Amino acid sequence: MSAIKGFRVYQLDLAAGQEITLDATGDFFRVMASDRAFGIAIEDGMVFAVEAGIGFKMEGEAFSKLRVVETLGLGVTLSIAIGYGVIDDARLVIAGSLPTRPTSANGLASVADVSVPATTTALVAAANADRVEIIVQNLGGTEMRIGDSAVTAGRGVKLDGGGTLTLTTSAAVYAYNAAGAAVDVSVLETERV
Repeated sequence: MSAIKGFRVYQLDLAAGQEITLDATGDFFRVMASDRAFGIAIEDGMVFAVEAGIGFKMEGEAFSKLRVVETLGLGVTLSIAIGYGVIDDARLVIAGSLPTRPTSANGLASVADVSVPATTTALVAAANADRVEIIVQNLGGTEMRIGDSAVTAGRGVKLDGGGTLTLTTSAAVYAYNAAGAAVDVSVLETERV
């Protein structure tokens, strides 16, 4: 049976610009915790940036020292594991609240038909942070354009008479009517409620 090799955890508190060389042998290191990014150099190699959760495993060889460098000029408090093998760290710590929202719609909002006057741009639906999709149907027999507040003839998506358009947006939606008479549109919104 071969000798069991393990790891050691080093707790370090470096002042701004401070550098410490750890005479520690191993084939891996893992930053277990740190309050900000800092630098590490393996042996006399170049310094590279690391932070909590970052590690490095050398394949087939070992190192005999690590240089830990405070690189941001703010000081750093850290915990680093050095040794042989691999650390499987499955901890998850969430500081503070974690708000969640459903990703799919779970409600419908039937909106009254909107009349778009002749040769005019009109608001079809105001911005709605809870909206997932909006379905707009042209109830008239002539073409109109759908888009943002800058929609006009030649701008926006063409919606033929009787046509339906589905948009995945929470932004305000406008319609431009190039016809000589008012045209109505119907609207249905799917929402997260």
